[in-house]
This record gives sequence, C-alpha cells and structure tokens, in this order.
Amino acid sequence: MAKAVWGIVAFSLGATDVPRNFNQCWLWYEKWLPHRQKIHAIGIAAICWAIWKMRNNICFQGKNVTSPITIICYVCSLISY
Repeated sequence: MAKAVWGIVAFSLGATDVPRNFNQCWLWYEKWLPHRQKIHAIGIAAICWAIWKMRNNICFQGKNVTSPITIICYVCSLISY
C-alpha cells in the first residue's frame, strides 16, 4: 500500500520517480519540492481540509471510507488545484 501512496503523491507533483525506502524519501523530497516551506503550509492545509471534508461526508452523508488512500487522493487533488 505504501508504494501506491507514493505513486499517487509522485503523480500529483509531476515526479518521475518514487522513493523506495524511508531514507530515500528525504532526498526525493528535496529533489521534487525545492520550495519546501510553501509546500509545507499548503500540504498541512490540504491534509486538514481533506480530513474535515471526509469527516463531513461520513457524518452527514453516511459515506464510508474504505481506504486511507481516498483521503490521500483528495489531498493530492487539493494540492494540484
């Protein structure tokens, strides 16, 4: 599942490669996200908003979240937008 998550994140950022372990993660991060501080703020806001929207969908519309990848895809779409 971790590979799928990294693939989704990489695709949304336009990256052509995916880190294979945790140590490579930081090198990959520096390579594909050169403006880290701006991405941190946008990323945190997107994560909070995605969790909030999923919570509302579960509470008020009775939807089910079958996988955390659903939230990650929503975060990536918010960041891409």
